[in-house]
Amino acid sequence: RRHYYAKRFKAKRKFVLMIQNRWRSHCEHRRKSCAVIRIQSKWRSIVEQRRYELSRFSIICIQSTCRKYIARRILGYAQLIAITLQAAFRARPNRLCYCRLRSAVSTLQTRYRQQIEKAKFQKEWTRATVIQSVWRSSRERQKWKLARKSTLHLQTCWRRGTVRSFHQMRSAAIHIQRYWRESSERCQAHRRDFACTQIQVHW
Repeated sequence: RRHYYAKRFKAKRKFVLMIQNRWRSHCEHRRKSCAVIRIQSKWRSIVEQRRYELSRFSIICIQSTCRKYIARRILGYAQLIAITLQAAFRARPNRLCYCRLRSAVSTLQTRYRQQIEKAKFQKEWTRATVIQSVWRSSRERQKWKLARKSTLHLQTCWRRGTVRSFHQMRSAAIHIQRYWRESSERCQAHRRDFACTQIQVHW
């Protein structure tokens, strides 16, 4: 009977040891599995954190670059507007000075041209007056010479006692009248031509 109980005890002990071994192996496997899971989760969290930090750094760099570009664009546009306003503001006094100077120069040019035209007109008027006086004096001198010649001729004929006929005296008078009329017509024609020339010049 002792042998039976010993055998039974050994069987129970063997069964318990087997259960303990199984349990211990199960616990060890479970502990290893939990450790592996924890290591994997930790490693994955580290990898994801690194990825997050890298993506965050990339996003921050992109945002800073975009903000710099936008700020540079805004600053360039503001500088362009400021330069344009400054140029317009600075050019206004110069523009006013230029307009005044241009107006003064145009006024001076107009007055100078008027003086030149007035001097030319005075010179032409003086020349025309001189020409008219010379022409009239020469015409009067020719008339006086002709009258003197005719008078001397008549006096000579009268003094010589030559009696001329009425027709000869009449022809001489007609000749004198013809010459006088021709000279008066030439004088009038010359006056008309000179007057027309002066009107055309001053028109």
